[in-house]
Amino acid sequence: LPFKENNLRYLDIVFAVLFCSLCALAVIPATAHSFKVWTLANPFLSSFIKFAVLGTFGECLALRIYTGRYYASGFGMAPKTIMWGVNGVFIAAAFAVFTAGTGNLMQLIGIPGSPDSASVFGKCLWAFSVSVTFNLVFSPVFMLFHKLTDTHIMYAGGSLRRFLFTAPAPSRYFSEINWDIMWGFSFKKTIPLFLIPANTITFMLPRHLRILSAGVIGVGLGLILAAALHKAKRAAAQAA
Repeated sequence: LPFKENNLRYLDIVFAVLFCSLCALAVIPATAHSFKVWTLANPFLSSFIKFAVLGTFGECLALRIYTGRYYASGFGMAPKTIMWGVNGVFIAAAFAVFTAGTGNLMQLIGIPGSPDSASVFGKCLWAFSVSVTFNLVFSPVFMLFHKLTDTHIMYAGGSLRRFLFTAPAPSRYFSEINWDIMWGFSFKKTIPLFLIPANTITFMLPRHLRILSAGVIGVGLGLILAAALHKAKRAAAQAA
């Protein structure tokens, strides 16, 4: 978009205010109860909306940091928003599976701890265990899925119609993945060093705040991965 630099600075402020306002809805006493009731009554719809907003915001923010603009030709705002919303639904379902499943697994193998434990240690141990199982099993699949859909958006030229009605080419998309980043950085570094600790905190929160926390973590993860990709591209350009 042809924003002048001064206008972009105002836009930075607007986006920052909107981001903080969305997060504040969950904690301000005047809105916290309504937020909790609506989230628990509509787990998948609320997850779709939160991730559609926060995930797309994170990608726009990364683009702003590295190009100076919130939007670029072929960026694909509409398909990205839809896919982030769909990702939010998948994550909400995965949270339900792993919070219940990990608790059952802990009981089977005799590890103490539960979300209702009377001790802080018990709650922390449960949250850490859920985070470990969730991130070791679900997160790699989610990262690959997100990368493949992102590549499909790129080949669709950012067009929503082409994204929806053009058949994807998974084998081609897989062959174009930078495995030095995907395996060497995303899997080996961000999962143990960022996602597991961050999601341990997420699972210690009340249930209605977990998806919002995951969305905020997703913004941070997007910025970390964008920085890694930018560094890799710059190194390749220098080598050439």
